[in-house]
Amino acid sequence: MNRTVWVAFALFSIVGRSAPEDRLQFVTTAHQLGPVNFRDPLGVVSHSGEWLAYSIATHLYLQRVSGGIVRELPESAAIIRHLAWLPDNASIAVDSGVPASRWWLYDLSGGRRMLWEGHQTLEGIAEGTHAHVSLPLTRLEQLAWSPDGKKVAGVAHVARETQLWTLDADGTHAQAVLSDASLSFPSWSPDGSLAYLASRGNRQTISLPCGKGSTPPSAPEA
Repeated sequence: MNRTVWVAFALFSIVGRSAPEDRLQFVTTAHQLGPVNFRDPLGVVSHSGEWLAYSIATHLYLQRVSGGIVRELPESAAIIRHLAWLPDNASIAVDSGVPASRWWLYDLSGGRRMLWEGHQTLEGIAEGTHAHVSLPLTRLEQLAWSPDGKKVAGVAHVARETQLWTLDADGTHAQAVLSDASLSFPSWSPDGSLAYLASRGNRQTISLPCGKGSTPPSAPEA
């Protein structure tokens, strides 16, 4: 089964162009390996708009948005779950889904290293309650880097709550917002504010800036 994903990639590739030049542009086609959704291809465009990184199952590919050679980077040990460019436009964070070594940083030359190597557990303070909280690093999902590259946000689903973590880019000085809603896909705005999606039942909202405490504030429906 093949799935064409160029439409989403093309929409992001026009960011930053002047209005007369704005148009959809075919970038590439990714093939879905099987009918189930966890095998869906993933794709992310670098902040500069120059590079596209995309995954098909365990395979990670890199190409220029303008076209040219497609390069395959070192294969993941398991199906890739998440991709995120760092603001330097030279590094890609990859969620390999492997419990013992989940997050990796890839560079444009094909090199890779573990993210926060040597760190096993996040230790931080819960906002609103000031209680101490900890989390195995392998539970952290959907990482996103702030525009200046100094902060990272991610979520973890623990028991009946979601933890929204923010920490320094080196893995230190962590804080967590605890919520009884299901939080997902944290994202940074250009001014450094953090947003997320919050779901309760059949209702999903966008919160910007992110809420404090256990209950996200009222927000527009997504």
